[in-house]
Amino acid sequence: MAVHVEGQPFVSYAADAVVVATPTGSTAYSFSAGGPIVSPTVEALLVTPAAPHSAYNRGLVISARESVMLEILPASGRLAVEVDGVVAGYASPGERIAMQPRPAAARVVRLGHTTFYQRARRKLRLTDSAEIQAGWPDRAAEATAARPPAPPPPPGPDG
Repeated sequence: MAVHVEGQPFVSYAADAVVVATPTGSTAYSFSAGGPIVSPTVEALLVTPAAPHSAYNRGLVISARESVMLEILPASGRLAVEVDGVVAGYASPGERIAMQPRPAAARVVRLGHTTFYQRARRKLRLTDSAEIQAGWPDRAAEATAARPPAPPPPPGPDG
């Protein structure tokens, strides 16, 4: 599949799928395909190859103000086009799918006072990752200063 941005060819992917998502959908579809976690305040489209099998396998973050078009390459077979997990249609080699996001299209009501990052951390179970201690870097500097100096190394064979 070839990705065109603003009418210009940019990159082609050999992959099982290509996920195009907004930051609101990034923690589900794009993230599961290896894409980044993106703040919902960023107005962008994420283009992420799923199970890529080509030399270039990185995703793209494209401004919501730029047009994006996917072109089904001749070597591809007929593809299912899914929207939020539901098959919306099919595309064949040579066909093009144009996308133009609507900036600020979604309005979300949140019950509670958690931030996007707190929810993402909880839902993605990021608490298992390397932890930064509370009070860092102040406590790290205090711990280093309070540590006694290391003893000198033993004399070598010459001396």
